Amino acid sequence: MKRNAFTLIEALVSLSIIIILSSLLVANYKVGEDYSSLNNFQISLVSDLESLKWKALNLEYYNDQLPVYWGASLNLASSSYQIFADLDGDMLVDSDEINPSFGAKEYSSAGNIISNISLSDEVLILFPTDSFFPFFYDATNYSTSSSDLIIELKSIESNMAKLVIANQFGLNDAEDCSCGDSGKYCCSFCSVGSSCISY
Repeated sequence: MKRNAFTLIEALVSLSIIIILSSLLVANYKVGEDYSSLNNFQISLVSDLESLKWKALNLEYYNDQLPVYWGASLNLASSSYQIFADLDGDMLVDSDEINPSFGAKEYSSAGNIISNISLSDEVLILFPTDSFFPFFYDATNYSTSSSDLIIELKSIESNMAKLVIANQFGLNDAEDCSCGDSGKYCCSFCSVGSSCISY
């Protein structure tokens, strides 16, 4: 006799395969979405640092006033950073220096945080007016540094991170970090003894 329908076992096996493939697809989509969001955070920070450099060099005004510095404020464990005009040169972000209508900005990245800053927990990247060369101000210890500044951006949901590296010559670079590549900087979540470069 010819059979025209699936058996219960065949239907259950088919349904199980569909469920497994669907869950893999959803997981891969989530990882891809997290990677894209993290990549956008990195690209935005590098782009804004470049923009700050040109604002300072081109003597760009903020609300009809020439700032002492154009700067970026970064805080550890924050999902955002601020672009501001330091009008009084006090190396602090004041409420009258962060108006987006005059060139300031706050960028926020849902699902990502600043997970490590090589200098301190709170750092300002400051470009003096009419200068191409920034300096890095440690707002926790009230000191400056001319060492390269390495900022790690990490996805909260996925175990992935990216770096932004700024130096005293005004060069900003976007890089990946790794735990197993001896040619790359380590991510903050790498275990001790990883083959990457510590910073």
